[in-house]
Amino acid sequence: MGEMDIMLLFKKFTIIFLLVALMATAAAVEPVQLGGGRADEAINLQSGARQPGYVPRMTTSGFASPQTAQTMALDPGAMVHQAGVFMQEALEARDQTLAARDSALEARNRTEALAEEARTNGELAKAAQVKAAESRESCALGATMSQDYANQSRTAALEVQEVYNQAMNLTLGLENLTEQLKMAEQQSMNLNETAPSGLNASSGSGTLARDLEDLRIRLQDLDRRLAAVEDRISTADRLAGGT
Repeated sequence: MGEMDIMLLFKKFTIIFLLVALMATAAAVEPVQLGGGRADEAINLQSGARQPGYVPRMTTSGFASPQTAQTMALDPGAMVHQAGVFMQEALEARDQTLAARDSALEARNRTEALAEEARTNGELAKAAQVKAAESRESCALGATMSQDYANQSRTAALEVQEVYNQAMNLTLGLENLTEQLKMAEQQSMNLNETAPSGLNASSGSGTLARDLEDLRIRLQDLDRRLAAVEDRISTADRLAGGT
């Protein structure tokens, strides 16, 4: 035998071996039962999961009868329509998801805006509280100062009234002494004309004149005191009006 014959024999043996292997594989494939479902459906034994050790039950016709039939539509139009329905549902679900995402973002933005507004309102409330406390303290201080000014005004008014009463009394006394001085001067003139005892009269007239001068000095002092007290009253009223 030549080398060519050996190669040809090897090729034949390989082809025969492959055919035997394919036959064994084809015999191991489970058959499909046809006509066991509805008019437009067939049984698909390859779909889904099978339990370990599952052996199809063969019928008299040689076809396997599955324990649980799983149907598959044979109409391509129905399958395309069903795929379109699934696609539409997927699109609707996507739109709903996007809408839910937008709603969530909007709610988050509103929440952040409300939180920022709450923080701003809190800061304004704190500032208003501090300002109210300062105003309360200022009002309390102003009330205390006003009370002090009122007390000073009442005290000054009493002093003015006292000085005024003293001035009135001194004025009356001055008028009386003036009348007495006039009478004494008239008497002195009469005595000087009629008798040498006019010296005593002149002496009495000098005493009255000194008393009158003393009263005038006291009256001027009271006028100064009255002016000082009135100045204190006006100052207190001005300060009270300023608060």
